[in-house]
Formats: sequence, structure tokens, C-alpha cells
Amino acid sequence: MSEENSQQKVDEITLEMFMNKKTFEKYKSQKIGESIAQDLDLETYKQDIQSIFQNLMDDSNFQVHPDVKEYFKHFCKSTIDYLQNKELFQTNTDIYENVNDSNVKTCVTSSIQSVWGDQIVKKSE
Repeated sequence: MSEENSQQKVDEITLEMFMNKKTFEKYKSQKIGESIAQDLDLETYKQDIQSIFQNLMDDSNFQVHPDVKEYFKHFCKSTIDYLQNKELFQTNTDIYENVNDSNVKTCVTSSIQSVWGDQIVKKSE
């Protein structure tokens, strides 16, 4: 997410440098207005959204717009992937934390035979 934020910052600086100052300020205020409107909409419909999600979780035949069902399925799949990766990462972290030097073994290999020989050949001019 940090990379995404830094890319957004680079995009904003690029726009600021190449756009007319008045146009950029108008763009920036419009973008801030959209963000505020989205936050207000989310706060307004929060209970309804939670209710729809709960109904979809409880009953897969719940009647709702097909787009909402499709996005809900996508949301669930993405969330499950996230949780599985998080669980896997925590498991692997626990495994690596429990490893001590007595469990680590060294492996000795014999020299590898090469078809081209043992020496490095450098082209001389």
C-alpha cells in the first residue's frame, strides 16, 4: 500500500507541475469533494450495507441486484485470499522464529564437473 501511496503522490506532483494552477486547484477541490461525498454516503448507508452483507452471508438466495451479488462474491473471495495469506505468513513466521542454529545443517558438495572445463577463459585482444 505504501507503493500505491507513493505512486499517487508522484501523479499528484506531476499534475501540479504540468497543469495550469487554476485548473489544478479546481481538480484538487473536486477530488476532495468527491472523497468527502463518498465518506458521507458510506456513513449514511453503513447500516444498510451491513444488513445486505449479513443477509447474503446467511442466505445465498437473498434477492438483491445481480451486480451486488457479483461484487459480494468477489469481496468474499478476496477477503478469504487475504486471510489465508495472512494465516500462512503468521505460520511461516512462527516456524522461522523457532529455528535455532542446532537445527541447521550444512551441506558439503563435491566440485561440479563442467563440460567446458575447470578454468575461466578470457578473450584477449
